[in-house]
Amino acid sequence: MKSADTLLDACLAGNVAAVQRILTAAPEAAMAADAEGWLPLHAAAEAGHKSVVRLVLQAAPAAAMIANAHGDLPLHIAALNGCTAATQLLLEASPDAAAARDEDGWLPLHAAALHGNVRVVRLLLEAGPAAAMAADADGQLPAHFAAETGSAPVVSLLLDAAPAAAMTADAEGLLPLHIAAEHGHVPVARTLLAAAPAAAMAAGKYGWLPLHWAARNGQHALARVLLAAAPAAATTANEYGEPPLHWAARNGHAATARILLQAAPAAATTANDKHELPLHWAASNGHEAVVRLLLEAAPATAMAADENNILPLHWAVHNGHEAAAVVLLAAAPSAATAATVYGELPLHVAARRGHEVLVRLLLEAAPAAATTSTISAHPLRVALEFGHEAAARALLGAGSPSFVLAALADSPFPLLFADFLMAPGRLPLPAVLWGWVPAPCIGIGRALPAALACSPTQAAQLVQRLPPADAARLRTAALCLGRSRLPGVAVGQILAQLCC
Repeated sequence: MKSADTLLDACLAGNVAAVQRILTAAPEAAMAADAEGWLPLHAAAEAGHKSVVRLVLQAAPAAAMIANAHGDLPLHIAALNGCTAATQLLLEASPDAAAARDEDGWLPLHAAALHGNVRVVRLLLEAGPAAAMAADADGQLPAHFAAETGSAPVVSLLLDAAPAAAMTADAEGLLPLHIAAEHGHVPVARTLLAAAPAAAMAAGKYGWLPLHWAARNGQHALARVLLAAAPAAATTANEYGEPPLHWAARNGHAATARILLQAAPAAATTANDKHELPLHWAASNGHEAVVRLLLEAAPATAMAADENNILPLHWAVHNGHEAAAVVLLAAAPSAATAATVYGELPLHVAARRGHEVLVRLLLEAAPAAATTSTISAHPLRVALEFGHEAAARALLGAGSPSFVLAALADSPFPLLFADFLMAPGRLPLPAVLWGWVPAPCIGIGRALPAALACSPTQAAQLVQRLPPADAARLRTAALCLGRSRLPGVAVGQILAQLCC
């Protein structure tokens, strides 16, 4: 096997002298395969060395029709690598190889179309024109492969051989035009549309037109080509009721969305089968630029609800998209007080998801939302239930003291009591409400300056709730500081540091 290994290496390297020497010494090496079933002829075909291919074919003509472990003949390999001379030699040695399929149902023409070498494609079409209409295991013709690669000259050759290929769908219902649209190959799309204008309105799997694919991937230049061929495509929905604009919005393709809106402004107000507009999708994914475009086209959509009464603002908040939420609130301030079918306002959603910045934004927009209960709880309790300490802290300044303290009673975050006491306007706290603050209370010493600034009574209530270690440090420090001439505020701050 050593000579075969060496022969494979020599074939790949294009070392004519080494190949000739090995074949003279061991002619049988030309038919020795490696673990993947590769013969020296496969290697020579991959490298495309004409002289080496000729030498190996002379030594073992039968090798031209022997497949590797994946069903590939040397001709498949040469075609896939765009090796014109090797392809010609292999076809001359074994014309039947042009009709051979690999394990995926590929003919050599499929491989050549994927590579995009016009001369190789022409050679294979001359050897077997019918191959232009041959489908692989996925129902794809060579034209589908050329459309994916983006070779307009190859597509032209294939359509000359088989004009029907332009309207032939694969197993997913995709025409070559769908694939060209997905990948943004404008010249290929023009070639296919010239051959079959009806392809622009052909629906593939799930009712997707080529324009849906262009919109999904942000292929705005190709979208223009498709719209010129079929303006109605802009308002044509797929099986789920979604025109192409939904997909441009979902993926944040602002340039494509602008083109689609110009072609069909009404698409901005077209809902899918879940009552979702393009704005819902843009908001959900945080595409601020697209959100602005859609609101300019249809301002009222800021208050449009889906089947669960969810507004675009709910979706932006759910996924933590602050910039989109700001734009949506500016367009429709009342969205901050809109409830879903579950009774959730946007503030509840922000609290549940732990988005502190959005909690503060929504509190500013609608302060009363802080005390609005859902089916189960108000926003502070929601934040606490889902373990979002920062979001809960942002809510401590909203609602009455009794309202907040009742929520904190079962809180897993004892430090929030100090944050509550330090919130503007919370002190003085009536004695009955001090009874709701646990004793001892971890970290409450941080609020000592605020209590001292309020009154000795408030400071005394707080000190009674210090943990024992903090209280002991406070007593010692107070004795030392009592003889100092520091201002009272400074003393309070020092004592508070000792209690943290």
